[in-house]
Amino acid sequence: MSMYVRIKQFKTTIFLHCDPIDTVLQLKERINQLLNIPENHQRLYAAVGDDELPNEGTLEDLKIENDAVLYLTRFNEESQTWENINIPQPASEYEDQNEEED
Repeated sequence: MSMYVRIKQFKTTIFLHCDPIDTVLQLKERINQLLNIPENHQRLYAAVGDDELPNEGTLEDLKIENDAVLYLTRFNEESQTWENINIPQPASEYEDQNEEED
């Protein structure tokens, strides 16, 4: 049974076609092909505040379902640190209208 997951990093969202038996490492390999981020410089999370998903875990074992959102962070070689999960939320229509009135 095939499925897809959304991978979000900052303002980027990618959609990966996958199978429940795929491992997190296999997802990271596909991300590397698309974004040129080495697998060992990626961390995937199922939710903000959760632990990093283990490379050997399958999507099925980790209870990742079709259309799930996973969060990607990457290692910054310059600062030698991992970035935080940072997904900007779009401004609501209400906020946009208030800003125009000011």
